[in-house]
Amino acid sequence: MFIQETLKFVVDILKVPSVLVGLIALIGLLAQKKSFSDVVKGTVKTILGFIVLGGGATVLVGSLNPLGGMFEHAFNIQGIIPNNEAIVSIALEKYGASTALIMAFGMVANIVVARFTRLKYIFLTGHHTFYMACMIGIILTVAGFEGVQLVFTGALTLGL
Repeated sequence: MFIQETLKFVVDILKVPSVLVGLIALIGLLAQKKSFSDVVKGTVKTILGFIVLGGGATVLVGSLNPLGGMFEHAFNIQGIIPNNEAIVSIALEKYGASTALIMAFGMVANIVVARFTRLKYIFLTGHHTFYMACMIGIILTVAGFEGVQLVFTGALTLGL
């Protein structure tokens, strides 16, 4: 009983996208053998940056919604917000854990592919990797993937 409750607690913490991305940063900083203060600063900055990104995108979407309503009423048209940060922020509420896992394992897959194949390029643009991981996670979820199958397939797709 205690083990199940502990496991549920750990899983609930890891389902929070900002914590999961912070854990990925922590592992990376430890692997680089950074000082304790650098590890703490880097991890906290990553978690807070992720939260600020989500909050900022939520504010952006909230401020653009009235404008969209005015355009719909004035011109009798319907549109969307062409802002990937805003769209990803909305999607993270439902797909946050899978996005973070796909991103982490996708980066590992990209390094493995670069190491052992003729494809010697490593994709270093983190925010684009993040957006693609979110998109892949949503597409695969809609296609019926879930759990380990979702993360494995998504990470492999992102890594290639």
